[in-house]
Amino acid sequence: MTMSHNKKRNTAFLFEVLLKEQTKAILDKKDSKAQFIEKIIKQFFSPSSILYRELELYNALLEFRNKSDVDIERIIQLTRNERGTLNDKEIYEEQSKLIGLINKKLSPEVFYNFVPNYKELATINILFSKQTPFNTKLKMEENLKVHLKTAIPQEEFIAEKVDTLIFKKCVENFNEKYEELLDEQKELLEKYLLSKFGDNIDFPLYLNAECKRLSESIEQSREKVKDDKELYENINKVLINLKTSSVKYTDDLFIYSILKNQQLARELAND
Repeated sequence: MTMSHNKKRNTAFLFEVLLKEQTKAILDKKDSKAQFIEKIIKQFFSPSSILYRELELYNALLEFRNKSDVDIERIIQLTRNERGTLNDKEIYEEQSKLIGLINKKLSPEVFYNFVPNYKELATINILFSKQTPFNTKLKMEENLKVHLKTAIPQEEFIAEKVDTLIFKKCVENFNEKYEELLDEQKELLEKYLLSKFGDNIDFPLYLNAECKRLSESIEQSREKVKDDKELYENINKVLINLKTSSVKYTDDLFIYSILKNQQLARELAND
């Protein structure tokens, strides 16, 4: 039996398409639109909201990778149990408000934004639903187990998280080279570490804004080095990476690259 999936009733999908829409607005320099989307995200996904609580369950499953079969079965059961404590009516009402706001104030086209892990989000959504037949839930659970045991493809910009010790070593090496971190680098690291302990909503919003700031700063300063062809070409590559990066799928190496770009932006500005 095939279970239909209504993507507009998938809380994680709603969050993803809004984040994608904000990224597009930032790249198109539509600041007022980007700020409006940020306001929507903070309104509907504040830490005390029902949608945030459900989104956290999606994230818990998606981030639980390459563990033993026993551990995977345990996290699936724990998240299903926790999802069962949430009020379905309240979730539906909040989703309805959000969907209506998107349709009225943004555009129905928002729902057509590409979400790389849509299949996994749909699987989790069907698994969480109380209306899903038992046999279908078993199938969805098996599909999810396979997903959680499979390495994430690099072409989707969803890299496995580097071990924390590696990240710490990167920061140590960075500190050794530049003696001390810039204020903006300290802010980035602080927000990134906080995101690992539950503050998962504000961080991608902050990172979107920081990538935009870096892109504009580096773009304004690159003419200073146009006589150095090699450096000029490398800066252009940095700009392309900043404008095409997916801030949702951040790992330790991605953050390290932003740290280097912050240093580059400061050096170019002060040159």
